[in-house]
Amino acid sequence: MSYYAERNQLVLVKKETTPGTDAAPTVGSNALWAEAPDSTLNAENFETNEVGGTLDDPQGVPAGGTRSFTTVVNLKGSGTAGTAPDYTPLMECAGFAPTAFATDVTGTATAGGASTITLAGGASAVDNFYRGQIIQLTGGTGAANGPRIITGYVGSTKVATVSPSWASVTSNVVPDATSAYAIRKGNLFKLQSTTLPLVTVYHYFHRNDGGNSKLAKLVGACGNMRLSLAPNRSGQLTFELQGGISGRSDVTHPGAATFLNKAAPGFLAGQVYFGNTKLPLNELTFDTGNRVTVEPDPNASYGRGLAGITGRRVAGSFRFPMLLESELDVFTSWLNQTQYGLTALYGSVAGNRVAVYIEKAVFSGVSQAAQDGFIHDTVPFRAGDVDSGLLLYLW
Repeated sequence: MSYYAERNQLVLVKKETTPGTDAAPTVGSNALWAEAPDSTLNAENFETNEVGGTLDDPQGVPAGGTRSFTTVVNLKGSGTAGTAPDYTPLMECAGFAPTAFATDVTGTATAGGASTITLAGGASAVDNFYRGQIIQLTGGTGAANGPRIITGYVGSTKVATVSPSWASVTSNVVPDATSAYAIRKGNLFKLQSTTLPLVTVYHYFHRNDGGNSKLAKLVGACGNMRLSLAPNRSGQLTFELQGGISGRSDVTHPGAATFLNKAAPGFLAGQVYFGNTKLPLNELTFDTGNRVTVEPDPNASYGRGLAGITGRRVAGSFRFPMLLESELDVFTSWLNQTQYGLTALYGSVAGNRVAVYIEKAVFSGVSQAAQDGFIHDTVPFRAGDVDSGLLLYLW
């Protein structure tokens, strides 16, 4: 029998200060509540073709390689609004820039429109400063409205654009100069191309008999992220990382780990809008499409240097009940390269509420699939702008 039980694994992840230098994650600060972790040694061999009076090929020569790591994380907040979730380093190494907003921004609007709100005079003068955050009306006109995602902001005029529009929901009303608001504290993740950190991953395998643990390390790593969202389950993030090659080692058990919030909210009783139309979304997938290379380097111990993201092709798909062409004409939208946004908000507990905004999605086809006896459309999409695709806010 094996002394290493499947459940008795532990994952630690930490952003590297110096790329390619072991960040030494600890059980007290860097533990990740992860599902199905997998560390794989991708050994490379140089094959030769010498002849020696036999039909057999010579054995290969070790020629370096890489180590990969994959895991699934349930989409959740840290449990405390404004505090980063435990998988933040994985988001960063997949090309996302995190921003923490530690306090609510409150005020009284000076005006409102069907899909806008003009913030108080003390609001930021920086364009798109609040983009991706959640705004709620807390008093005055529209106080009963649900939360909205801020999708654009003009600093000179203080006008914020929201999704879905205020008037898109039955009984919701447009804010005016009596409307008090709160831009909620939380953590924002958005794609970027200029600052791409690397991470160190420690993957422990603990023994049931109390002996030494086994440790697989991934240093100088980055990778790809896929998001999956479907009703009556939690959202999930799948990470696939590549880094330098290394073997496993026997180490002393590092001790008990400290985790942040373990419970993810279910994707139910939420709000899902395609543009300003409420949509019974059956499934959403989103893939950063990162192209990751571990660059050859003869100066490195095993002939490979640091991992890096060299390109990105953001793509995904929506699946929803088949609609009338008058409601959504995918063919014409594809021909015209029309850009669409999808908003999904769910979760009821502060610090563990999720907002997903797919922005500027351009359709690239359509296919049909049966779902519980009904016909659904699966519509693949591509990102329609640079450094766009996904805004994720945990609040």
